[in-house]
Amino acid sequence: MPTGGNPTHGVTVTKEEILYSGPIPDPETLARYGEIVPSAPERILTMAEKFADHRIRVENRASWTESIQRVGSFLASTGIALYAITAGRQLIEQGHDAKGLATIIGTLVVLFGALRAAAATRNTPTRQQRRAQVRGDV
Repeated sequence: MPTGGNPTHGVTVTKEEILYSGPIPDPETLARYGEIVPSAPERILTMAEKFADHRIRVENRASWTESIQRVGSFLASTGIALYAITAGRQLIEQGHDAKGLATIIGTLVVLFGALRAAAATRNTPTRQQRRAQVRGDV
C-alpha cells in the first residue's frame, strides 16, 4: 500500500479513432447513415460521382489551357525571334554591323531568359494544386 493509506488501482484508457479518406465512408458507416436516413447511402454515392466528374472536367480544362498557352508562347517566341533576326540582318546589310548584331543577340538572350523562367515556374504547383494539397485531396 502506498503511503497515505490509499490502495492503488490500475486504469487503462483506450481510445479508438477511425479515419477514412475521400468522399465515401467505409461500408459500415455508410450503412449506419442509411439507418438514420434511408436514402443517405445513395445520395452520398451520387455526390461522390458528381464530385469525381467535376474534378475530371476541371483537370481536363486546366490541361487544355496549359497546352494552348504553351503553343501560344512557342508561336510568339518564334515570331519575335524571326523578326529580330530579320531586322538585325537588314541592319547589317545597311552597314550597321554592331547594331544589327546587338539586335539579334539581345533579342535572343531575352527570349532565352524568358523560356528559362517559364521552365522554372512550370514545375511549381498552381493555386488549385496548392489548395488540393492543403485539403489533402492529393
